[in-house]
Amino acid sequence: MLKKVLKIIVLAVGILSVVTTVLFIVDDLSTIMVWSSSGVPQSSFTINEDSTIIVNHVDSLDYINSTIPDSGDLVIADIDTTTGFRLELRNIYRGMPIGTELIFDYVHGEDTLTAVLKTRPASNTDKLSNIIIETLRFLGAIGFLLVGLWAFIKRPNAGAIYALSLFSFSMAGFLTASVSISFDGMRGMDILLLDYLQPVIRPISILFGAFWLNLNFLFPKPLKLVEKHPFLSHLTLIYLPVVIVAALTIVFPTSIWATLTTILIMAQVWGGFIILSRNYAKAKDPLEKRQTRLVLWGSGAGLSGLFLMALIALVFKDWFAGLGYTVILGIISFIFLLLLMIPISFAYAFGKYRLLEVEGKLRRGTRFAFLTVLLLVVFYVAIYFISETLLDSFNIESRAPALALALLLAIGFTPAQRKIQGFAERKMYPERNRLREMLRDFLSQAVTYADKTSFWNDMENHLKDVLKIEAVNTYLYNEQDGTFYHWRKMTQAPFDQERPFIRTLYGLKTCPLMMDEVLQSKRMELSDEEKAWLQQQNIALVLPLETRSKLVGFIGLGFKAERDDYNAEECSILMSLASQIGVASENLQLLEDNIEKNRLEKELGMARSVQQGLLPGQIPETPGLEIAAQSKFCLEVAGDYYDVINIDEHRTVVAIGDVSGKGAAAALMMSNIQASFRTAVGLGTKTGGGKEGASIADIVYRINNLIHSNTPPGQFITFFVGVYDSSESLFTYVNAGHNLPMVFRGADQPVELLDAGGLLLGALPNMPYEQGTVKLAKGDIVFLYTDGVSEAENSIEDMYGEERIEKLIIADLTLPTSEILEKLEADVNSFIGEVPLSDDYTALVARVI
Repeated sequence: MLKKVLKIIVLAVGILSVVTTVLFIVDDLSTIMVWSSSGVPQSSFTINEDSTIIVNHVDSLDYINSTIPDSGDLVIADIDTTTGFRLELRNIYRGMPIGTELIFDYVHGEDTLTAVLKTRPASNTDKLSNIIIETLRFLGAIGFLLVGLWAFIKRPNAGAIYALSLFSFSMAGFLTASVSISFDGMRGMDILLLDYLQPVIRPISILFGAFWLNLNFLFPKPLKLVEKHPFLSHLTLIYLPVVIVAALTIVFPTSIWATLTTILIMAQVWGGFIILSRNYAKAKDPLEKRQTRLVLWGSGAGLSGLFLMALIALVFKDWFAGLGYTVILGIISFIFLLLLMIPISFAYAFGKYRLLEVEGKLRRGTRFAFLTVLLLVVFYVAIYFISETLLDSFNIESRAPALALALLLAIGFTPAQRKIQGFAERKMYPERNRLREMLRDFLSQAVTYADKTSFWNDMENHLKDVLKIEAVNTYLYNEQDGTFYHWRKMTQAPFDQERPFIRTLYGLKTCPLMMDEVLQSKRMELSDEEKAWLQQQNIALVLPLETRSKLVGFIGLGFKAERDDYNAEECSILMSLASQIGVASENLQLLEDNIEKNRLEKELGMARSVQQGLLPGQIPETPGLEIAAQSKFCLEVAGDYYDVINIDEHRTVVAIGDVSGKGAAAALMMSNIQASFRTAVGLGTKTGGGKEGASIADIVYRINNLIHSNTPPGQFITFFVGVYDSSESLFTYVNAGHNLPMVFRGADQPVELLDAGGLLLGALPNMPYEQGTVKLAKGDIVFLYTDGVSEAENSIEDMYGEERIEKLIIADLTLPTSEILEKLEADVNSFIGEVPLSDDYTALVARVI
């Protein structure tokens, strides 16, 4: 029942705050529009409680053809007449026309004098100041409203959420209803509903101290006192003092109770900070510690600045008022800017995500703001001293030295700011400077590493030593299979490029990925396998190794010794390190790839020499035949093969083959078939003692079984072998799926194709092969070739084809075989033009002589 009541109260306060904030925005915007187009004086007056009017601030430009009063002079006005100065003073900021003259008497010493004040347009500086301060004010109010509503909608049944929502709604009300920025009495439009809502929202707004204290009783987890005595602790320590002071203020409406109310709110706010600091000091869990630290930093600057200003305005009222309207507006604008950090810090703290990143930005922003203000004050004092004191003491009327000093200070502002910030950081945080120096030294030596083992070992050892962490594990991306593997252990991480974990790493720019935040915030969809892996690896945070918008891997950093947490500055340094390590890693990989490439090129060059040595460098004596052969590799090594073997005084073996694919694998396969073929031919010769040996069909049969049993599936070889017997002028052959050799008998004779044989080698075991025989005559030509000749393509992807081969050889039947090959090569090169060969090119011409 109590939860339902609280839920209704929080919702009602939220709706009331939203409506009031919107109405205040409309009201203030209309007021600024009226004020900016009206006549206003820069001088100001104060009406005391006894109805006396005192000159507060004097701007000589407001007064025309009259004496000018000094601050503190008493204004003499007729109380009873409607034209008296007092009525004009109360209406002076209600949008009077530009140039309105106000005549009044005032007492200066013992004299009574008359002054004429003339209204003039507001300065551009004042207009800009009002726009800035109103923007910051309402941005803060809207920020608090959004956080309060978001928290209430996300988890409407948690006590800490109720406290956060009420605190956020009351702060929004404080920034709108309780902080008046506009000139007294000016109103652009009369919003009747706003007049009724103000008396309701203002008491809620001054409760923000109580709501803040209540929030810290419950955040990040309830105090033991609250758990044991929830009702008593809330009533007596938080809300009862507020009720008592409010009741006394109503019964005794004097300024003393307003002062006591301010003091009570300040005490509650500081009490909340004390509890929050205690919770931070006692927190054991790194995530909980990070939450409280973020809230401490994000809310401390804004609330401290707010109450410091309130305290100064309360204790040193006259001095504060004498600072002038522009200075006071600047101070308020600065505090409003600090107050903007409160809803931001709470939104991330309760969301449990990107805590260190937000904390780092808030820290840097706060330091930058304070340092900027400090330097501006120093520069202002220096310029004032030069222009008002030093020059006057030497009776120098020219303001050129002051202007020159102002110009020099403006030029040196940014460099001085950087120097001071760097000096302060080195003195206050020496361990961060040590971390930077270590990383700088390591990266400066990165170019000296010749292998990745030394590079990654040294990098991981440096991180362990400086950060005092348990483990560092580096995982690199393998582009070939799309996996991430440990550089040393070669184990894989269960992530790929499409998973949310890796996609999130791509977007990280300022802070690493904290794994406890990832697992507890549930902002990232992780599989059970991924969660289990992250927990098993004991990774605290992850650094992306990214270069040129490409993720080359990631570094998983373990927990610190004694479970200390990382801080925002360390994470910022580590992120800058990660990008540089990514570049160094890629450069090292390129270096290793280049070394490996050179090594492979050297080895392939040697392999090319070996393979070319395996081919017949010089055609042996071939009884009854004139043979010429040519082979060109499209890569360093080839899968084409040809051979000429002289068996005895009458018989010569010619063979040609082509392995599927190109490069080293095809070359190794072809070397294998060459050795097998030569062995088989030698055994066949030995067993039969010449013609009585094994037939070439049997040889091809055995080679097929050997290839099938020793090659992976999908690896095939086309092969042609023939034996020419000069004693009988017979050419016996077997074609195992190879391009059909051509037999040319004369220009007027048809070309004969040698197609007897069987399936290509290695496809199936125990395949029978047919043996064919042709009778050859003197002058006949047998042409053997691979598909690199017939399928050579030009730029429009036309192939050279068998017809061009036939025409060229028929036209050159009488030429020596070597010249026939030269003309064929020239014709193929002319056909393909600048297009390189896409396959190995092998051709053999044998003429019967």
